[in-house]
Amino acid sequence: MKRRIIGVANNQTPYNKIPGAKRTGGCTMNRLIAWTVIAVLWVALSFSGAQQPLKRPDLIVSNIDFQKVESGTDAAGKTYWLFNVGIKVKNQGNASAGAFKVLLERNIGPGGAYQTACQTCLIDVPGLGAGQETALEPRQFNNAMGAPSKFKATVDSAGQVSESNEGNNSREEAFISMSIAGPGGVVTQAALPDLTVVSFDFQDVISAVVDGKTIITFRMNATVKNLGPGSSPASVLYFLGSADTKVGFSYLHNDLPPLAPGAQTALVSNSRTYEVGTPIKYYSAYINYEHGIKEVTESNNQTPYKKIPGVI
Repeated sequence: MKRRIIGVANNQTPYNKIPGAKRTGGCTMNRLIAWTVIAVLWVALSFSGAQQPLKRPDLIVSNIDFQKVESGTDAAGKTYWLFNVGIKVKNQGNASAGAFKVLLERNIGPGGAYQTACQTCLIDVPGLGAGQETALEPRQFNNAMGAPSKFKATVDSAGQVSESNEGNNSREEAFISMSIAGPGGVVTQAALPDLTVVSFDFQDVISAVVDGKTIITFRMNATVKNLGPGSSPASVLYFLGSADTKVGFSYLHNDLPPLAPGAQTALVSNSRTYEVGTPIKYYSAYINYEHGIKEVTESNNQTPYKKIPGVI
């Protein structure tokens, strides 16, 4: 005998929507949209970062020089002299440098170890913009019993600045010889060279279309002359490329022979190519770029930037 169930249709209530909820399946869709946006942003940021050149400062000691202050004879009949040590520092990188310190050290006598030269020889510099150079306040010294000495200046000695090149922060200079003739005696400086680029230009310029791109091939020529009274040791000439004629980057270099006073030498660079539309379109010639040679003047080592012929 079969049982009959009466009223099956009234066993379940109608569905009611949770207050505040939407019946659109939106939860899954919203998650999908959110993850899609995140993925797109990540790809965009990654691509953008890959296209941007790394910008960092590059601090160097561009010059150390010596200036006589006073000379004379003390009560014991011994000659004495006072002199200033001047330091110039430069940021040859493509980004500004924040605050940093410069340490001046002195090495007295043959085989002597470097030590901090004076109580005020750790010098604070508030910062330096890209391409800027600044002269620090000179420090004064005496003849230190007549012993020969060398000075070493180190920029960013405390490692406060992240640089593109951490290996070029120090520079050494031997103390200039002095000849004393009693009070008012004169300083005799060893004859120094003075290297300068007297000419710079482009040559063998050829423009061609390759795979739909305009490519310019060229070489550069330069003539370097020693204008100073002293001979120059072997040196290096750099060709710097720039996008804005303000900040340059080393692209080519050529070794030069020693130059006697008044002598000059000419050279031609290896071939280079430029794709029209890319940033680096100006070049300059720079002798003694690393400042490894002490010169009469350091201000005439670089030519003005020139644009590659045929480049708009």
